Amino acid sequence: MSSDAELRAEARAARRSRRLPPGASCSVCGAHDPAVLSVKPGGAVRCYEHRDGDTPRVEADHIAGRANLPGLTVDLHANAHRRVTDLRRQLGLDELPPADGDPLLVLAHFAGGLAAVLALLAESLAALAEWVAARLGPRWWEQAPALPLA
Repeated sequence: MSSDAELRAEARAARRSRRLPPGASCSVCGAHDPAVLSVKPGGAVRCYEHRDGDTPRVEADHIAGRANLPGLTVDLHANAHRRVTDLRRQLGLDELPPADGDPLLVLAHFAGGLAAVLALLAESLAALAEWVAARLGPRWWEQAPALPLA
């Protein structure tokens, strides 16, 4: 990550954290990541996904960037989309030159966007592993029934 991108990311995170009360979480889903939280008028804390209501919002993520591969999208919950966007900024992917039709630069944008989505997937799988281990034990898979292979 470039030092400029890193400094900007840290500044954004600090600004967001200062606006939130201690221990803040979304009043709808309980999300507690400061990167997705904001305080609504009246003091309610809401995440990006629930900022406009109780129904979770889904957004289309342009993995390689809208200008590079406009038709290549994946639907993500709004909080995940916000995190992927932040990861791209932190990795300095916004500083890549525009592809302008160059297939190598299109591939560079695609690889960077995919890396950000995969990093979010890795975080989600690690959180799921922690949740499952807390409920079923640290080596839960050893007691799991074998899956039939067809």
